[in-house]
Amino acid sequence: MHAAHLITQLNHPCLLVSAELQVLAQSAGLSLKLGSRSLLKLPLAQLAPHDPRLVQAALAAIHTQSEHVVYELQLKSELPMLADVKLQPLAGDAGLFATLEFPKLNAAQPNALVRQITRAFAHEIANPLGGLRGTAQLLQRLNPALSEYTDVLVRESDRI
Repeated sequence: MHAAHLITQLNHPCLLVSAELQVLAQSAGLSLKLGSRSLLKLPLAQLAPHDPRLVQAALAAIHTQSEHVVYELQLKSELPMLADVKLQPLAGDAGLFATLEFPKLNAAQPNALVRQITRAFAHEIANPLGGLRGTAQLLQRLNPALSEYTDVLVRESDRI
């Protein structure tokens, strides 16, 4: 039986990836996790398009012929989810076997996804606020008569 066909039957989330980093097979377990999304014949990067670590680790695994792991990878799926992806090179230049682990979080563990979303949200708020604050300070120097208004902008930017 062909390896790609065997992988499609597995309940554990995994992929068979070519040396060119194209998905050759996707397990039933991964299909369940990703919803209706199929990665078959797509570049591996499509699993996590906003995180270059997956492709970097895959290339390193093929080049060094050693296992590489990417932790807390944000997957592109119907619902946001994190996975640890273990990339194991196949003999020669045959590609990779990738297994995905979805950490089970309990109440005592910090939720990695919440941390990641919070950091991204804070970054998206802080950058525009810094620009607004800097502009208000510049206006204040150029036209001190506006200080009543620019002081409010600076103070409220700092508060947020």
